[in-house]
Amino acid sequence: MKNILVILASLIFIYGCGKKNPTNGGGVQPPTVIYPIIDDSPAWHPDGNTIAYFSLGTTYVDSVSGGYNFSQDSLGIWLINIDGSERKFLLPGGSLPDWIPDGSKLAFNGYGTKQIFVADSNGQNIVQLTTGGRNFFPSWSPDGKRIAWDTNYNDSLGANVIWLMDNYGSNKKDISQHQVGEWRMPDWFPDGRIVHIRYPGGNVFSSEIFIMDSNGQNSLRLTNNFSTDYNPKVSPDGSKISWSSGASGEAPQIWVMNSNGSGLVKLTIEGGNAPCWSPDGSKIAYSYIGSGYGPQCGSIWIMNADGTNKKQLTYNWRRRTP
Repeated sequence: MKNILVILASLIFIYGCGKKNPTNGGGVQPPTVIYPIIDDSPAWHPDGNTIAYFSLGTTYVDSVSGGYNFSQDSLGIWLINIDGSERKFLLPGGSLPDWIPDGSKLAFNGYGTKQIFVADSNGQNIVQLTTGGRNFFPSWSPDGKRIAWDTNYNDSLGANVIWLMDNYGSNKKDISQHQVGEWRMPDWFPDGRIVHIRYPGGNVFSSEIFIMDSNGQNSLRLTNNFSTDYNPKVSPDGSKISWSSGASGEAPQIWVMNSNGSGLVKLTIEGGNAPCWSPDGSKIAYSYIGSGYGPQCGSIWIMNADGTNKKQLTYNWRRRTP
């Protein structure tokens, strides 16, 4: 269980999950018990009809302690239609999915192995692309020929930084600086630039959003605050960036801004993690987060790109103690 908790903490920030319906608005109270995120890291298929996401496979949650059990048979990557129908299991043990632009393949992190893999869209023909270090957050380039990801491989301090490789795992290249704080969670602009987060000065409690060229040069800082900014995702036309942000002790929220860092708008008030744009840029999928415990806890939602018309796709009312 300890190893699973460590891995989960490396993938997402763990917060409580709320009883309030996000469409109703209103504030939330700080959680007294921390519950596990169950469904997270949505990835919209390029055809616009399906979303892949990670599910923890939780089977039991203790409502007093927050302790939980999960099933290895259902931990991994799932698929669901955007109308909430035809939920099905795709890849056992996979997490952090990302589709190649033509939709034929899926890159993902091996939840227990901490390595990067690629599989066909039906979950078959799995190929391991990395072998050393801890490896997370694979992201396909716009032309589908390269993958960006973050890894601590060959870093003297064990910090994760951003690398590139060809889509079949060759020509691995470190494009980051070292000993200046971690660089993580890459995502591509249509023009080949890479948005990502950095922990300036090695500060592990506050990350900021940056853009750089695919060779690691010409960096531009977009956020400068006392919150933890993470999971940046570029809109299909490159004009917007969505991301999660939260101050210490608070549930993170989904935000959106222009690609130059202007026009910041908060889209959720009940908590949200891991936003992902629809292929046409009109909607955002995300994992709902709040405080407390209820059927919204750790579930996948979609909303319009302006934060309106929130809709729940997955439901996670798990068995708990009386």
